[in-house]
Amino acid sequence: MLEKIKKNLPMFFVVLMAIGQFLCATGSGHPDTPEPLPDWINNTTNAINIVIGVMVLIPRTRVLAAGLSVVVTVASMVTNYLVDGHAYFLQVLPFSLVLLGVSLYVSVHYMRVRAASVENRAFWLRR
Repeated sequence: MLEKIKKNLPMFFVVLMAIGQFLCATGSGHPDTPEPLPDWINNTTNAINIVIGVMVLIPRTRVLAAGLSVVVTVASMVTNYLVDGHAYFLQVLPFSLVLLGVSLYVSVHYMRVRAASVENRAFWLRR
């Protein structure tokens, strides 16, 4: 049972990351912010989150998507603190930290998997 969970855990995190990105794309910022960001910035960020959510589901682009997710999530946390205020930042901080952790896990796991497959190919090509 534990082996089955260990085998399926990376894909669970991939799906969780995609869902998190799609949730990020549903809205940007607190609605009561006195000086919100321009709409084009919010719409662009929402589009980037959708693209990342799709990219993480494609095996070839998974590592890139996870890296982009880390960058976008950190930028979003900074923006939430500086633009939307301390109270809103604390309200969305748990979600942001979970998404950041999931994105880091996916990035590191699949970089290691890719590196191992490259080493195996190189080994068999040398023979």
